[in-house]
Amino acid sequence: MATLATLFFYANLTPLHEDEAGYWFNFTHKDFANRSAPNQQIPNHTFTIYGAKLSLKIFGYNGIGYRFPVIFFSILSTGAMFILARRFLRSNFKASLTVGLLLLSPWYLHYSHELRGYTSYLFFALIVFILLE
Repeated sequence: MATLATLFFYANLTPLHEDEAGYWFNFTHKDFANRSAPNQQIPNHTFTIYGAKLSLKIFGYNGIGYRFPVIFFSILSTGAMFILARRFLRSNFKASLTVGLLLLSPWYLHYSHELRGYTSYLFFALIVFILLE
């Protein structure tokens, strides 16, 4: 629970850095015809960036407003990881341990409060594995 609280704390504390702001500008400040123009911004974070356009109206123009979709998908990913681990390991304790280790992963924590699409990728991948099992 403390890990999830720190996601909100650091999302609000840290200003948008160059990459996050570059993705934001590329997808939200161009007309539709130029969004597919070749540039250095690969469109793999589009879903969370457009989700941030909605969350800014709710949370305001701050770190949480920009990063709420990413935090939301990281929380959903922990639930999906629990369900998947419980199905494979057949133990609530082992599934809880799996989620605990996920919440201690530096990679996961870093990208769980940064305006990128990795947590949504993880969530949808876990959902596919759950549905295929």
